[in-house]
Amino acid sequence: PPPGAVLVQSLSSTVRFLAINISGFQNPVFDQTFRENFKMQVALLAGTSADDVVILSIRSGSVVVRFVVHFQENIPFSAGAVGEMLQDDTDAVFSSNPFFATLGP
Repeated sequence: PPPGAVLVQSLSSTVRFLAINISGFQNPVFDQTFRENFKMQVALLAGTSADDVVILSIRSGSVVVRFVVHFQENIPFSAGAVGEMLQDDTDAVFSSNPFFATLGP
């Protein structure tokens, strides 16, 4: 979280992308683009800043992203609600982003 932010709650979760091959992350441009778009999309869903989304790991199993979202004061969504949306409808969460729309979760 940004310095001076008041952390209210956190969500720790994973998202699996079946259509992405882990070898794509050997390309630094793809890796950076994926990370930036992932953080932006999760932040958009959570009503927070991309700075509040921390990618902890990206591993194979298609591609599995483990991450944390830090919720600060005045965020309209609860961590639990965001976690449910990510798990229940991963495709819808990421398909609105042009980068992910071409990859498919």
